[in-house]
Amino acid sequence: MSAPIFFPRKSRRGASSSPTNFPPRNSPTRGAAAVLGLIVGGLFGWQQVQLINLNNQWNAIEVKVTQLNQNKANIEKYRPWFDDSCRALTIWAKLTQAQPVLGTVSVKTVEIRDLSTVSAHGTATSLTDFNVMREALGRIPGIKDLHATPPASRLRFNTI
Repeated sequence: MSAPIFFPRKSRRGASSSPTNFPPRNSPTRGAAAVLGLIVGGLFGWQQVQLINLNNQWNAIEVKVTQLNQNKANIEKYRPWFDDSCRALTIWAKLTQAQPVLGTVSVKTVEIRDLSTVSAHGTATSLTDFNVMREALGRIPGIKDLHATPPASRLRFNTI
């Protein structure tokens, strides 16, 4: 036997032959879909206009921004050579403030490394004068890691 042959149904006049039935032409659903499509299209158009305006603004300032970024990079590159804070003089001032007024402690050599590590060598007439200077240095803000050895009158400290 042979397999049965299926024929499409006969459609009535005016009925759709597609499997889904669409609403009539003048239905409110089609109108709402059209309005929604116009709104979405309008929003995309507005977005494109905004992007074009922003691109035009960027093109107008791009050269200046590039130049400012280059200047910023040069400032960061050469900043260590142009230090306006006079750190070496600040270190000298702190060391001078810590010495007794009577002149019983004198500094013969001072070595400053990287403007943060200081090594000072000198003499003190007495151990108490040396201790007074060491305590005075310890109270000054910005001095940390203070190491002092009285026999050789050697003093080392770090500043911030």
